[in-house]
Amino acid sequence: MTLDTWIRFCEPPYVRSESIAEWWNAISSLTYCLVGLCFIHRSEKFHVNFPEAFCPRLVWINRMFGITWLILGLGSASFHAFQTIPSELWDEIGMFIVSFWTSLCMYGLHPVTSGQSALWFYGAYIIFVLSSIFVYIEIMNHQFFVLMFLISVLIPLVIGATLPTTEQSDSQRSKLQSLVIDLTEQHSFLGRLTSAQTVRCSVTLALGGYIAWQTDQHCVKSGWAPSNPQLYELDWYYWCHPIWHTLTAIASVIGCDALLKVRVESHYYNREPYFFAE
Repeated sequence: MTLDTWIRFCEPPYVRSESIAEWWNAISSLTYCLVGLCFIHRSEKFHVNFPEAFCPRLVWINRMFGITWLILGLGSASFHAFQTIPSELWDEIGMFIVSFWTSLCMYGLHPVTSGQSALWFYGAYIIFVLSSIFVYIEIMNHQFFVLMFLISVLIPLVIGATLPTTEQSDSQRSKLQSLVIDLTEQHSFLGRLTSAQTVRCSVTLALGGYIAWQTDQHCVKSGWAPSNPQLYELDWYYWCHPIWHTLTAIASVIGCDALLKVRVESHYYNREPYFFAE
């Protein structure tokens, strides 16, 4: 079968299946759908148990954030499964939208996303995303897309990594952490992490995913090929793109959890003005 797009990954097309171009890349893309479902489920617990910290507009933003991840997961799976131009655009435009919505979830939590600064920041961000998408559709240059996408991802990553922290006593921190764990019924790995630890963990995993993505592209450009295409899974570098999907999905789940915790801390300790107060 022929491929409509010229973008290639380490996984050989149409080897494992006659109808799915890149089997493992397509399957691993669905982890982004799990990110959306996890965030919707997790955020609903916070909305119910911390209603003072989440006004109706924030509830809507969180739900839409989960939906954008579902859209991205389906688009990415479609792209890797069928390798068509429309599915490629679905995947890549979805990546821009998720990056923007991530920063929107930080509204009011950072000096850049609060008050008058937020109007300039989000206005410039929207112009950047729309112009990047328009130019990319016009020129269809993948290197241009990669550069613009990395910029769009770095923006929320930098904001998330520099979220203001509140100086809390050990008793205050323990009390709030216990409150979050008890009210959301999350006696899990995520529940035991503080917001600062969660942010650091998310950023670290995201960087690991980026390294896997770049390794995949380096292998493609270097012309690496499996000695036996039917057994390509035995070569480690053919798993780089599924690893990119998996690590970024895990990083996103943890990062989304951090956004919810920071929002609660912001409300209870008045760290930043509650910009969305009704």
